Amino acid sequence: AAAAWCLGAEGAQVSAGLMQARPAAMRFEISTLPPGVTVVNDAYNANPDSMRAALTALERMGEGRRTWAVLGTMLELGDETARLHAEVGSEAAAAGVAVLIAVGPLSRETARGARASGLSTSLECDDAETAVELVRKHARPGDVVLVKASRGTRLERVVTRLLEPR
Repeated sequence: AAAAWCLGAEGAQVSAGLMQARPAAMRFEISTLPPGVTVVNDAYNANPDSMRAALTALERMGEGRRTWAVLGTMLELGDETARLHAEVGSEAAAAGVAVLIAVGPLSRETARGARASGLSTSLECDDAETAVELVRKHARPGDVVLVKASRGTRLERVVTRLLEPR
């Protein structure tokens, strides 16, 4: 809006443009499943900082409700990959996540970090389909489920499958 204004756009033009703006897909998109489970699709990308920010937002959104974090691999972290995944698990525990589902081989470190920080319900699975089945089987009305990973892991498949009619 500021850039448009500086380039000479009229207030009405700026307002009309803002009314048409839509957030990018898979960036904190919120949906509700029929049993009343809130799903937050933040599967577009992930790094340690964005994971922390998403977990903080989940903690705030989920006040008084049970929260889930379905977390996949963060790519391109180099030699620090294992340590950074474990730290994210610790962050999930600190954020009060009730259930962590770590999807994919590198995410096992996330689960390990969560367990080491006291999160007892920290599950590991190899693929999106298994994560979907776990959420479908155990999520209850009122729960909030965050789905987040690096884009290359295609973890949005969890959200797509959860939103499909059964």
